[in-house]
Amino acid sequence: MKFWLKERGAGARKWRWLWSVILAIIFSALTIWLSFRGIRLVQLKQAFRGVNYIWILLATGNSLLTVYALGWRWRQLLNPRARLSLGALFRLNILAQYANILAPARLGELLRLYLTSKESRAEAGFVLGTMAAERILDVVVFVTGALFLSSYFALRSEISLPLSLILGAAGLAGLVVLITFKPALFITILAKALFFLPQKWRRPLLDFVQKGLEAFVYFKSPGRTIFILILTLLLILSQALTNYLVFLAFNLKLSFIAAVMIILAIQAGSLPPAAPGKIGVFEYAVILTLSLFSLPREQALSYALMLHVVVYLPKIVLGGFYLARLPAGSALKGNLKTG
Repeated sequence: MKFWLKERGAGARKWRWLWSVILAIIFSALTIWLSFRGIRLVQLKQAFRGVNYIWILLATGNSLLTVYALGWRWRQLLNPRARLSLGALFRLNILAQYANILAPARLGELLRLYLTSKESRAEAGFVLGTMAAERILDVVVFVTGALFLSSYFALRSEISLPLSLILGAAGLAGLVVLITFKPALFITILAKALFFLPQKWRRPLLDFVQKGLEAFVYFKSPGRTIFILILTLLLILSQALTNYLVFLAFNLKLSFIAAVMIILAIQAGSLPPAAPGKIGVFEYAVILTLSLFSLPREQALSYALMLHVVVYLPKIVLGGFYLARLPAGSALKGNLKTG
């Protein structure tokens, strides 16, 4: 009987995985079609002819610098229980992003958890908590950014950009203070906000957030809390700078606000399942964003394709290099190569 239940559970997981792959393929195929629909190839080629590749190189370097800064923020969460150099954290983040680009089911987070626990000899539960804290910070910034942009576009005739930034930063700081000093209250509020989710989804999500909140105990110092917030905001600005540098490469007269909006659109587009590398989904998210600024579709698509290469290709190359240096017997290494 137990064997039958075990086999039935494994079969159910296999079918869920198969359906997720099918949905990912369908979703990516749909977004590829939407991205290229009505595109005139002559104008698309023309858009690429005018690219200034000096800006592309700068954007590529800044994209990798953003990964380095990501390791700097993560180091604050890991200290003092797990001490790793910034170079090691850069390598671990590159490997995780490489795996997430090429493999399904967010395998990169599992790889990062395993390698970090092994190299730092810290408890896996603690490392998982710091990773959850990173996601919480990112979600908080994402929500704050979305609210800021919506209010800015709705009220830009009545409210200045500096005041909007101050209000957005104040809201972000208030939420992080709540998470740091009143984690139980935050969990209670979050549980009520997620009332619409089935219990089987809500409970694991709340457990994951609870684990992440444990990492915030090191930021009850106002100075450290401010520092981690500044690092998080700098990460967003660094990602936006990559987008803006590619604007300059294509000689597009778009604002830094547009570069920030592209980040939010790509993050929102990464929620549904998609083919490896978010092919199609990435491009369509960028095209939809740039349509708000009345940019012709051919220019928007050429920009999206180039940005996709700038953001993903260096991580694939470096990730492959770091993967080759993993121990030959690593099971995760084998899974990545076959995945």
